[in-house]
Amino acid sequence: MNQTLKTVLLATPVASLLAIATTASAAPFSMEGPLRSLTPIDQTNLAAGVIMDCVGKKVFINPTTTAIKTPVGLLPQNLQTATGITVTGTVANLQDTTKFPNSGWNPVAPATAASQRAGFIGGTCIITGEDTNTKTLAGLGTYPIATSVLVEVAENVLVGVGQMSSTDKVTPTNASVLGVPVQLVPDQRMPTVKWRAGMYTPLLKTAAATPSGASYYAYSYSAQPNAVTGKPAVEYVRNAFGVGVDPSTIAQGDILSAAGYLGDDGTLYAHTIESTTGTLIDKTARPTIQRAQCLAVAGTMSFTIRGGCVLPNNAASAIVSLFAISGSGNATSGYPAYKIQDVACTRKLVADTQNPALGQYVAAVKSTTIPLGACPASIAAHLGTKADLVTPDVR
Repeated sequence: MNQTLKTVLLATPVASLLAIATTASAAPFSMEGPLRSLTPIDQTNLAAGVIMDCVGKKVFINPTTTAIKTPVGLLPQNLQTATGITVTGTVANLQDTTKFPNSGWNPVAPATAASQRAGFIGGTCIITGEDTNTKTLAGLGTYPIATSVLVEVAENVLVGVGQMSSTDKVTPTNASVLGVPVQLVPDQRMPTVKWRAGMYTPLLKTAAATPSGASYYAYSYSAQPNAVTGKPAVEYVRNAFGVGVDPSTIAQGDILSAAGYLGDDGTLYAHTIESTTGTLIDKTARPTIQRAQCLAVAGTMSFTIRGGCVLPNNAASAIVSLFAISGSGNATSGYPAYKIQDVACTRKLVADTQNPALGQYVAAVKSTTIPLGACPASIAAHLGTKADLVTPDVR
């Protein structure tokens, strides 16, 4: 059972569960297990939507309302194929049957030559939704609509003694954990590469007042090159504060963790790698967001946000400003950003000869003054002239 669902059920009184079961209002549902099949509702237009069989239950993936995620964020909208053709649309990319490199057999199909994994089919799916939100498809039936879906090839994790090196201060080479070779996932559908924590510069566009009286600012965000390498700001290996470290400086025998899928060649193809040692790639003061959750119910938004920071001037603490970013905007005019809260990022690791001081923060906030109606498209953390930007997990 999904651990979150299990915790909710165990913590909910029996009377409350009975009330949920007997009420006529919408009841939430959640499922986690094997992704058995993906059936497009229009074979000539994969972007029209798809029926997903997850744990034996079929749901409709709406191309405009269902948030389609992987462990590293939203499934990319635009993918460049080896032949230079751009495939657009997350629903179409979800149905891409190209096998992930060395991803092996499809465990939900007979072991034949034709049962190699087909993209995410045979992998893991996690779906949330409400039972009263349904879609009737002519000739196909009625299905619940997924509010969000997370897909991955497999849930394989290694934690233990490891090693790695690097030739460019960013990309891990010769990596292993517990003796198992580790390599970055070489597929754009679930990339390890991403613009990383604090590598954005927030650009203030306007300041105004909303009808509800809550102040907001229109920001756009410019992704900056890495200050050390001069290359695009990607960080493959991160520490416990969410800040990228140089793989060549990680102590041999360090405790590493790697998450991804185990290939049929014996290599773990990782989308996430974390270490407990290593020199920061960029020592500029900046914030990180390691996890952001949002729940919107009857005009109230509940946020749980945690992250870290590179503290300015090795200070004992620094203020991180958290914003809810609306998706209704553009880079020119900016995206409306509603203040969630200022929170102190408090020093947890003092400066040493390798790294500046590092801190952590946690914010749990309920707000009735953010007039979005639903959870924001993004959550931003600002510290000085740097920002981190993530898509929240919608509960």
